[in-house]
Amino acid sequence: MVSAKIAPRTKERLDSYKEEQGVSRSQAIDIMLKQGLDVEESDMRLIPVKTDGGSKLENEVQETQKQVNEVESIAEEIQSDIEDDILNNRRNYAFIGIGIAYIVLELGIGLPSLVSIAIGIPLIIALIYTNFVRGTHV
Repeated sequence: MVSAKIAPRTKERLDSYKEEQGVSRSQAIDIMLKQGLDVEESDMRLIPVKTDGGSKLENEVQETQKQVNEVESIAEEIQSDIEDDILNNRRNYAFIGIGIAYIVLELGIGLPSLVSIAIGIPLIIALIYTNFVRGTHV
């Protein structure tokens, strides 16, 4: 009887192997141990075998994947911010265009006072809102 403490990932790999081979865990351990010893004792060993059951490499892969996910998340946030900025800029340009048209009409044909007030005040409020109030919340 031999007992050993192994990493959780190594246990998962062992269980997968035993299922694939249709053998018990004890038989799978015996097979793997014999194969490992055969490789260690052979002259044909060309590739060094990791003795940690692959868990070190898997941890590095998982850490790299975590970093990739974080970068993707940041990139999505930046993309969303850029899209919001583009929308806000388009809205600002529209209000500025309307403001210029209003000024041209006012100076060119002299709109009646009530029309000037009805158009001018909402336009001024919209320009202030889009350029100052909305810009501070972004």
